[in-house]
Amino acid sequence: MTTSTVHRLSRTAGFWAVAASMSVLTAFSTAPSALYGIYRRQDHLSSITVTIVYAVFAAGIVTSLLLVGHLSDWYGRRTLLMPALLTGLVAAVVLANSTSLPALFVGRVLTGLALGAATATATAYLTDLDAGPNGVPTRRAQITSTVANVGGLAVGPLAAGLLATYVPSFPRLIYVVLAVLLALALIAVWAAPEVRPLPNPRPRYRPQRLAIPGAARTQFGAALTGDFLVFTVYGVFAGLASAFLAGPLHRSSPVLAGLTVFIAFGVGALTQIITRTWPLRRLLALGIPVLLIGLAVIVTAAWLRPPSLTFFLIGAALVGVGTGSIFRSALTVVITTAPPNDRAAALALFFVVGYLGLSLPVVGAGIALQYVTFKVILLTFAVIVSTGILVASPLLIRSLTEKKAPVGAPGESTGVTGSERTNSGVSGSHQGIPQGNGRHMATIHFTEITTSTPEQFVAGLTDFGPGRAKLFANSSDDHLKVHDLGATYADVTEGNDSVWERLHYDWSDPTHIVLTTTDSNLWGGASGHTYTLHRRADGATTIDVTIVRQGKNLKGRLLGIVLGLFGKSVLGKPFHNSVKAIEARNLQTLTTNNNVKA
Repeated sequence: MTTSTVHRLSRTAGFWAVAASMSVLTAFSTAPSALYGIYRRQDHLSSITVTIVYAVFAAGIVTSLLLVGHLSDWYGRRTLLMPALLTGLVAAVVLANSTSLPALFVGRVLTGLALGAATATATAYLTDLDAGPNGVPTRRAQITSTVANVGGLAVGPLAAGLLATYVPSFPRLIYVVLAVLLALALIAVWAAPEVRPLPNPRPRYRPQRLAIPGAARTQFGAALTGDFLVFTVYGVFAGLASAFLAGPLHRSSPVLAGLTVFIAFGVGALTQIITRTWPLRRLLALGIPVLLIGLAVIVTAAWLRPPSLTFFLIGAALVGVGTGSIFRSALTVVITTAPPNDRAAALALFFVVGYLGLSLPVVGAGIALQYVTFKVILLTFAVIVSTGILVASPLLIRSLTEKKAPVGAPGESTGVTGSERTNSGVSGSHQGIPQGNGRHMATIHFTEITTSTPEQFVAGLTDFGPGRAKLFANSSDDHLKVHDLGATYADVTEGNDSVWERLHYDWSDPTHIVLTTTDSNLWGGASGHTYTLHRRADGATTIDVTIVRQGKNLKGRLLGIVLGLFGKSVLGKPFHNSVKAIEARNLQTLTTNNNVKA
């Protein structure tokens, strides 16, 4: 039979067939998480042995990603995805027929090889099948690929736990069910269309090179950082949740073990569905703080006396919201910045880094459990992940807000509409403020409209006399010191007990006032303020404000992260109050002058 006579599914049907196939395979990959307690009891496996089993699974994933994860760019998506599903089917058959340690090792290695080959391939396949004009990735493909991955990871352990509990005579029944589903998935993918033209001639084979594409190093670096940290959290739940439940909590139920993983992964998948129309910047603003809170709740659950199952499950849900948001943001960056011909290779790199995060910390934690308590492991893990998130946050935010436009174009940001730039507050760079290296830097942009003329606003902004705190609440008269003052410039230290900075004011262009930070207890580098004034036809004035905050110490960096996420809320309202105070002063001056004339 020739290819031309084979009945293929439509692109839409093929899209959902590939998504379902990926969900089944990822569910298979995490299903054993709920059964590790049974393996320990029935086969007398130690925790270190279970850790090694987990390690060989992760090694299989990384090996497969490096060797074949990128080959679908050359040989076709379907050509690579079918052998991956077949390998998964063989692994399910092996695990369904034996619980011996050799079978467990072989089954998990094969599972890792299958998942590694399929992960990048299926994600690229979904993008191809649903691509818009000129191959542009669609939002539906991005959402579906993340939900298929994370949703499958969530369902596998819960289904395994339920079957093991209600059919205790055959706890391996889940593998039989998954083997049937993988066989059906193999047939569905065989019928899916191949829509992307293949290179001719094909490139010479080489393993995947772990190199970040030169055209998007900042974006990829940020995405990979978030990717590693998110998968680290996933790994702890997939690899160690049952150990925590059976140990400190004395709960050995497979259903509970599966439910814990389901909550963490399932809430992550649900978050991605609910927030599917959100800009990525807003998604990060949700994900980062919620992840940090979730980690804190989980640590609290372990350190309470007695340890709290309720707190642990609440923490799992919060962590699910945070990791789901960050994972979707990172994956979208990779999909939208990678050239179509290198998309599978870029995704292979993304998942190599992710599955290293999934495996290495968990293996390390499994070994550490031989020497320290579980609650110490959780505390250490939470501190490391939280620190990594806090350090990486500015880079993640900037990668989603940079614009491929001339440096200095006010308010430009990647993938953000004009109204979003005005209202949301984070942008790339701004004309008039010296640009630093971008580390730990937040750039906040917002707009105010005032009844003051440009001259009146400048007069208020550059009034350094007593009572300045009435105009600018954050500028205490006790901390105000004028070092130098000219007709169009000033050198001033101002602030309060918490934050102060020395600023060089330049209003030589009365419609473009630049304040450059020359010293501060928190800020350095490119920090400063820019006010661009536009006279309106109705007599009012539009003020475009850009504030750059680049921390020079730990406190400054942490505060910079907060401003990067919530800059308009933190800085916009005080500036609005200052604008209104200047208007009130203008009105008072006008009233006084009228009274004098009268």
